[in-house]
Amino acid sequence: NSGMSFVTPGPSNQGPQPTADHFQLECHKVFGTYLHADHGELRVTPVTDTNRSAMWKEDAVGDGWFCLVMLHSGEATDPANELKLCIEDDKLVIGKVEGTPDRALWKWSGNGAWKYLDAKTATNLRPSRQPDGTAQAKVDNDWSAQWRKRHLSPLQ
Repeated sequence: NSGMSFVTPGPSNQGPQPTADHFQLECHKVFGTYLHADHGELRVTPVTDTNRSAMWKEDAVGDGWFCLVMLHSGEATDPANELKLCIEDDKLVIGKVEGTPDRALWKWSGNGAWKYLDAKTATNLRPSRQPDGTAQAKVDNDWSAQWRKRHLSPLQ
């Protein structure tokens, strides 16, 4: 898994830089589609290599649980490295969350290269790619709810 190189952004695409800890989440259902934010909505569609909303890192909290933190949403008013993937009212959302509440905790499950993301608060709900390309929390055990990390090669 050689990953990819992060392309130096042009003046119109400035923002926080990814680190070696950042990765993209590729969906098994449709190769080349990644979990990312698109104007506040979570989508699973192809992205450009400089799309910071498709770059995530795990902040471990112990016992296998972690927060999934987005590098940046692309919205100028949003902070970098603060938005977390959460389950709220059985919906998949990103938001600025203080600390590590259960609604923002995830754990990998399954065997093989493609894995499921299990939510701590709603163990039957998983991030899943829907036919329209949106990402939703669903009770899914098929390829639309399986993910793998695609690591980034940070800028030198």
